[in-house]
Amino acid sequence: MSLDLEKNVLRIGMTKDEVVSILGQPDGKKKTGAFIYDLGVGMIDLDFYVLEFDEAGKLKRFYFEPG
Repeated sequence: MSLDLEKNVLRIGMTKDEVVSILGQPDGKKKTGAFIYDLGVGMIDLDFYVLEFDEAGKLKRFYFEPG
């Protein structure tokens, strides 16, 4: 799923509203304001997809984070 997101869905520069319209509300947020989406259980723990935004609310980075 995360590879499909990177290749076909997410684009640097998207607004938070655009991300939410495609992926829905995030499952959580980091202290930095980054969106966290729960990908379910990986090998042992929950895996997450993290989306970071710049000061203007535009997507600047997204990455997989194992639990």
